[in-house]
Amino acid sequence: MWPLIGGVKGEWFPSTLSESCMKSLNGYKVFISIALILGDGLYNFLKILYFTATKSKQVACKLQTNMNFYVNKKSMLTKSYLIRRATSELN
Repeated sequence: MWPLIGGVKGEWFPSTLSESCMKSLNGYKVFISIALILGDGLYNFLKILYFTATKSKQVACKLQTNMNFYVNKKSMLTKSYLIRRATSELN
């Protein structure tokens, strides 16, 4: 990539600048390097955020399902208890 950018020396940046100047090829190298690092970091951050959110949703749904089962089981036990109590009082 650097030879391609170096080939446009004089069009994109003055050809009279030294290689170590930030307004020449070195400036493009630094800019591209920083952009790659930031892009990679942003990608990994969003990937971790996505997987964390999906796993949290799965756990929440599983807890909700377990809670509904517990509530249904408890209400069934309560109903059967009330039925047994009512029938024992009748006898």
